Amino acid sequence: GLRSILGWIVHAIVMMDIWVGGKSNPLETEAVFLLDEIESHLHPAWQRRILPAFQRLFPKSQIIVATHSPFVIVSLNYGWIHLLTVDDTGKGKAKVEKPFPASKGDSYISVVEEIMGVKEWYDPETENLLTEFRTARDAAYKADPAAATKARQLAVRIGQRSTELDFVMGKELIQMDRQLAKVAEKQ
Repeated sequence: GLRSILGWIVHAIVMMDIWVGGKSNPLETEAVFLLDEIESHLHPAWQRRILPAFQRLFPKSQIIVATHSPFVIVSLNYGWIHLLTVDDTGKGKAKVEKPFPASKGDSYISVVEEIMGVKEWYDPETENLLTEFRTARDAAYKADPAAATKARQLAVRIGQRSTELDFVMGKELIQMDRQLAKVAEKQ
């Protein structure tokens, strides 16, 4: 991936030098670059650095990038984001949403959720278990002791999947116990 990027950057510089015919610095020349999937074959650590480096290398250029990488999107501190979506007709036609300015300080999480529309953070099986847990937990809040038992069993099962999930489910159970205590007080 790095070799490929270095190759096309060098190629861009050479082509710009040919275009200006040695009359000016190709790096200071106005140009338009169309870059498709700039993140291809790059580790995420490099994905978040490639666009800012390209912007610094060609400061007078307009750079249009097509990407599916939240790391590339979040690295954009100035410029515009044009989100392409599939329309609702079922014919698979793309439409361009209203562009919005890039902002400094966005997190990868906000880019993935708000721009890319991905709300799930775990594998599909874990997401299904979490949905099942939330359903049981919510039923437990309506004074269903069987649902509370099921929620606890699911929390243990989910927590065994990873250290992170064990921590999350521990917090969920603490909160559930607090809520159940409030429900019991009202009865």
